[in-house]
Amino acid sequence: MEDRPIVGAGFVGQPAGWPDAVPLPEGAEIDGHRCANRYCTLWFGLMTLDEAMVLKRRYIKLLKDSGKWEQLGSPDDPYEPEAFRYTGAVESGCGYMLEIKQGSVPNDYYHRWRVTTSMTW
Repeated sequence: MEDRPIVGAGFVGQPAGWPDAVPLPEGAEIDGHRCANRYCTLWFGLMTLDEAMVLKRRYIKLLKDSGKWEQLGSPDDPYEPEAFRYTGAVESGCGYMLEIKQGSVPNDYYHRWRVTTSMTW
């Protein structure tokens, strides 16, 4: 699966080619994504730091509650990236690894933040 970056799309739901086994937080606006070979990055819309942390916590809870994702490590700081490994069955025989992180948008007048997720398989 190879895709050009789509930026500013502002859509909700899974982008084309995103595996069904990898859930996304319901109702979260996706601002863009890029997939190449066996790697995808997806970024959510711009938000305040508080909104970004709520989205990140909600996403982590979604993965943990599904019972199909194992958290890799346990960060001491809520601002550190979180990593997960898919433990469910996969048709291709390859597993999924997912990283969730947030960061400030450089040179943004409004000091907005963005949550991103990166997936490999």
